[in-house]
Amino acid sequence: MKKLIAVRHAKSDWVDLSLKDYDRPLNDRGFRDAPMMGSRILAQYGLPDLIMSSTALRAKQTAEAIAEACAYGTEKILWHDNLYHAGPKVIGDRILETEDAVQTLLFVCHNPGITFFVNSLCGPVTNDLPTCGVVVFEIEAEHWSDFATAPKRFVDFDFPKRKI
Repeated sequence: MKKLIAVRHAKSDWVDLSLKDYDRPLNDRGFRDAPMMGSRILAQYGLPDLIMSSTALRAKQTAEAIAEACAYGTEKILWHDNLYHAGPKVIGDRILETEDAVQTLLFVCHNPGITFFVNSLCGPVTNDLPTCGVVVFEIEAEHWSDFATAPKRFVDFDFPKRKI
């Protein structure tokens, strides 16, 4: 049994409109929410075996904050340029390439692709995954290469404004 944790990047800053979309950083709320959600992930699901992320600045900052909150070394994060605004197929392809030793995989991506992806696994979860939203699935497989055809079970949907 594998565990998949999908995370949308935290809230980004729109103050400097001259920045390219790829280069937008997190805003204050994003810097607050990402470690909080990392702590929730750690408390509920334990330490991820692998964190992978888009290389866009806001996704990178989110992944690093979550990693730090989970005591996962930021130097171990696997960065993928093609996760920037990736659709479900690209996200799925990255998951298929994951080493089998990884039991819990956490990845950080962008909307709308991440919302489409999570909804494609077990049916509708949300119309719009909120910033720093987390969706967790269990995958009935021993090998990530079987991800596309393996049975999947929705486990949880969490987000920063959710009352716990």
